[in-house]
Amino acid sequence: SPFLPGQIAFEPDISSWDVSNVTNMSHMFGTKEIVIYIRVNFN
Repeated sequence: SPFLPGQIAFEPDISSWDVSNVTNMSHMFGTKEIVIYIRVNFN
């Protein structure tokens, strides 16, 4: 499924996010791609 991170408004301090927020977002999109994107770009 196509994933366009430009459409997502990330919080400036993404390190303040907890796992539940990321999990909820992945469920909202119906995919794990958002989690992978965050892991690759912010960890």
